[in-house]
Amino acid sequence: MAGARAWRRRIGCLAAGALALAAGLLAGYGLWSVAAVYRELGNGRRTEATMIDFEAARVGSRGSRREIYYPRLDFADADGRRITTLSYAAIAREDYRQGGRLAIVHSPADPARAMPAAALAAWPDLAAWAIGGFSLFCVAAGAGLLRLGFSQRTG
Repeated sequence: MAGARAWRRRIGCLAAGALALAAGLLAGYGLWSVAAVYRELGNGRRTEATMIDFEAARVGSRGSRREIYYPRLDFADADGRRITTLSYAAIAREDYRQGGRLAIVHSPADPARAMPAAALAAWPDLAAWAIGGFSLFCVAAGAGLLRLGFSQRTG
């Protein structure tokens, strides 16, 4: 009986540790990927664009669903070609008006990757710090649980 209980406890620690470690690594990779885009655009070309319209996206769960807005931007790249693209970052709809001009930053290598300069200046925001903290917590907890699971004796 005691051996079976110890075996279940060991398997539980190992499973929970593996799940926590995987969640932490996945969250960290997602944050790293988004940060790479912001780093690239931080060295990008600044210009002015016309906001043509918005594209709405619903985020959140059923109880707290809300809409966020991605502006569709029209601007000329360094070669003078007209680029119409959807912003990489969402904005507060009430802060901008359709047809208005705004400062943007775009990637010289891929001009379709663009966002309002104000969104770039707001990085990293509270969500980025929260995801980073969550990732570190999960990795540490997962490593601790795996260590505990591997160190337990099963009888």
